[in-house]
Formats: sequence, structure tokens, C-alpha cells
Amino acid sequence: MRLYPGARLDNLVSDDLQRAILKRVMAAMVVGAGLVMVLSFIRVTIEGFQPKFAAMWIVAIGIFLLWRVHARWRPSRIGLVLYGLFTAMGSVALLNTGIASIGAIFLFIALAMASIVFDLTRLIALVLFQLGLFAISIVLINADIVAPLPANGAPYLLQPKTWAFHGVVIAVGGMVSFYGTSVLGEWYRNSLEQARKKFFDGVAVMSLAHDTETGQHIDRVSLYAAEVYRWLAGTERARELTFSVDELANAVKLHDLGKISISDGILKKPGKLTAAEFEKMKKHTVLGAQIITTMMERSEGMDRPTMSLARDIARSHHENWQGGGYPDGLEGEQIPLAARIMSLCDVYDALRSARTYKPGWSHEATVEEMLGMENKFDPVLLAGFRQYNDRFEALYAEAP
Repeated sequence: MRLYPGARLDNLVSDDLQRAILKRVMAAMVVGAGLVMVLSFIRVTIEGFQPKFAAMWIVAIGIFLLWRVHARWRPSRIGLVLYGLFTAMGSVALLNTGIASIGAIFLFIALAMASIVFDLTRLIALVLFQLGLFAISIVLINADIVAPLPANGAPYLLQPKTWAFHGVVIAVGGMVSFYGTSVLGEWYRNSLEQARKKFFDGVAVMSLAHDTETGQHIDRVSLYAAEVYRWLAGTERARELTFSVDELANAVKLHDLGKISISDGILKKPGKLTAAEFEKMKKHTVLGAQIITTMMERSEGMDRPTMSLARDIARSHHENWQGGGYPDGLEGEQIPLAARIMSLCDVYDALRSARTYKPGWSHEATVEEMLGMENKFDPVLLAGFRQYNDRFEALYAEAP
């Protein structure tokens, strides 16, 4: 998702989420305004009143009032008011104490707040407005109406309290400005992750269009795979984990995507498949890998790391550690690690689950059967399963 010219925040997020983001940004601004107000009152008691302090109070009071009404106002209106308050504050500071002021930081904050709610065209207009204010300042300086550095400017800049005050104000302004950006970034990352999850869930459900497997099977093997990933992270195989746990958990959901091309007569046959039927069934591995490859080729925005992982899993999750599996007869570490993980997870869930042609097995019977399959499973994975199979039992019980 990209913020393109003409895009607005309220076109990209729901009204409720938009207000939630605004509420968090405003809360940070209220804290910052309160701190600046306290510091400015302290300076008034020490140095006496100056116009810039009044400007700070006006901005702080404006922020407090906005906090009271922000739930009833549109974000664009609040953004414009904040822009106006901080631009006014920055302009007063620059005109009052010139380059000895922190007016520039207030102008920056003004644009930062506006950037949250305005499209690029309006933001450029607001930047140009501020540049116009600088141009006016230059005219006033040339006319000797405004001094770029007042008579007491140099001594003022050399005082430690000036540096301390300016440092606090800059820190608060930076916090507020970048907090708003971080909130939007957090929303974007969460939205992207949710979109990725929905995509893989949707494609996985599509693969079950006429299969006897269920959505629960897909959810469970995803949970098992994440559990196995955590085992491996503490073993010699950790160096092979070139993918993340989330990528694996999403990729395994597409392991049987190729079954969408297998006929109902084979997929839903209640009895044992004939040799010819089994040969056709085995093709779901190659077909699944081909479908995923086509999806990757036709979409530049595809999650390529996860899809590449899914392709390996779809093609190779029926290979055997000691050979004799399908479709390529791979063995040992020729089999992609993700496919080896999926093989363990798939067999466990297949044995535990009831099908039209068999009842579901108990956990104990499943474990006993699988521990005898040294020819099929990666020995490191099988050793982990021997130690941690109770987690599979718990996940099977907990999964919806």
C-alpha cells in the first residue's frame, strides 16, 4: 500500500481505526504540551514574561482544547488546526528572537502533524505557505523591522538554561512528530500482516474446495510447523532456518493446493485408491508447485519468500528421508527443510484425524507409529518429536 498523491488517511483506514490513531497521537501531544507549559512558567518566574511564552501557552491550551473535541471533529480539521497553531508558534518565535529561537522546530512539527491527515498536494501547499512566511521574514529583516539576531541573542544562546530548555522542547517536538509516524507505521505493519494471513488462509480454503480435508487440518499443521521451528532453533539445524516462523506457518497452508486439480472421484473415494488413481493423486504435489509458481510470476507484489517456501513444501512434502517418496524421489538433505517439517506435521494430523475411510487414531498410537518411521522423517525432527510430541497433542486439542 502506498501513500500516493491524492491519497488521504481517511481513504485508507476505517473511521474507527482512524480515530484510534488520532487519539494516540493527541495523547502524546497533551503530555508534551503540559511539559512545555510547566517549563515555560518556570522560565517566566526566572526571566520575566516574554511574548514567546504567551505563544507557547496559546499552543498548549489549543492542544488541550483539541483533546476535548477530537472525538467529534474530522481528522482533517484537527490536522489543520494543529498546523495553524504550530506554524503560528514558530513564526512568532522566529520574529521575536530570530535564529536564537526554536521556531524552526515548531514549523517542522506543524508539517509533521499535517502529513498525517493531508494528501501530498495539500501538504506541498502548506510547505509553500511556510516558505512564504520565511520570505516575509527576509523582507522584514531587509527593512530593519526584524533583527535576525536580537541584541541579547548571543548571550542568550550561551546560557546553559537556554540549551536545556531548547533541548527539552526539541525532544518533546520530535517525540510527538515521530510518534505519529510510528503509530501509522504500526498500523501499516499490522494491516500488512493481516492481509498476508488472509491471503494464505483464503488460498488454503480454496484448495479444500472438493477435498475431504478440513480447514481445521490447515490450521493445525500451521501450528505444528511453528512448534517444530522453535525446536529446531535450539539444534544443529538452526543454521538451516533461512526463513521466519511466520513465513513457515503461512507457507504450509498451501501444501495441498494442487489437490484443486484432482477429481472428486479420487479425492472423495471412501476406499483404497487403485494404483492408477494413486498415480493421479501424487500429481497434486507437482500441480501445487506449478500453481504457486504461476502466482509468483503474475504478481510483482507477491510475498516471494513465503511463496517460494510454499512451492518447496507443496512439491516435496511427500518425499522420504531415506528415499522412495514422490514426486522426485529425493532423500536426506536434498529435501527442502520446510518440506521435511511439513511431512512430520502432515502425517501426525492425518493419523489423528477421522476420514471417510478410517477412524482417527489416539495420540499414543500415532506417536508409536511415527517413531517407527525412520525411513520417512528427518532424524533430527524425529528426535524432537520424540521429546516434544506432547505439544502436538495439546495443539490438536486446542485448535478450533
